[in-house]
Amino acid sequence: AYYNKYGYATESLKNTIKKDIKKKFNTTSEVLDEFDWNGKNYFIYAMLYKEFKFKYKFEELGKDKFKNMDNIEYFGIRNSSSSKLRDQVKVLYYQDINNFAVKLLTTSDEEVILSRGAKGSNFLSVYENIQELAKNYEGNKGFGKDDLLKIPVIDFHNHETIKELDGIELVTSVDNLTVNKVVRDTVFKLDATGGKLKDEFGLGSFATSLDKNVRLFYLNNEFYLFLKEKNKDLPYFAMNVSDISKFQNITSN
Repeated sequence: AYYNKYGYATESLKNTIKKDIKKKFNTTSEVLDEFDWNGKNYFIYAMLYKEFKFKYKFEELGKDKFKNMDNIEYFGIRNSSSSKLRDQVKVLYYQDINNFAVKLLTTSDEEVILSRGAKGSNFLSVYENIQELAKNYEGNKGFGKDDLLKIPVIDFHNHETIKELDGIELVTSVDNLTVNKVVRDTVFKLDATGGKLKDEFGLGSFATSLDKNVRLFYLNNEFYLFLKEKNKDLPYFAMNVSDISKFQNITSN
């Protein structure tokens, strides 16, 4: 799911990258055309691409509020949902509606971990705290017949030039590189059928040489999302969802 390439920024390198990601991922680049391909600068490129599906499509729950915002699309599990949908969800822990974590299973090795109320100063510490709470949780880890799940649809595309890295020096075994441009393009989608992640990174540089029984799993306030491969220790993607307007096109009633 990962591709990287580096070398002097020639048209030949650019064309190689285009052909490679088309062959490997059947996709195109959103960052390559923003760089100068005069052959003088050094270029580093990377892409992470993942697609995953749920075995059974979750229920589409219509629109509801997220924090104080209306018309937010949700999917998940309602009272009448079948057991096969409930089997796609594993409870990591549940304290109350404001503090819980669940794991959504897919048809591949991908696991979607969703948590509300998790604490930590960065993504790693949040994830570690989720794991610790899950390890110590003694409640029911199955998604029961009375449990309900509500997840907002995510449709996120962020394209940014990271100016904070301009002028940074990268010392390699061969050259000292001075960063002059960094562009990152991230697409993430999650809905009732599955999800897709495309995370692309380009770096150009100058080289100086080379009911009390009912548990409500409602993600209708700030929450964390992690993507992890089965049997791996750490996730490969993390997201905090606080301002839902960045993830959906919001329309008024």
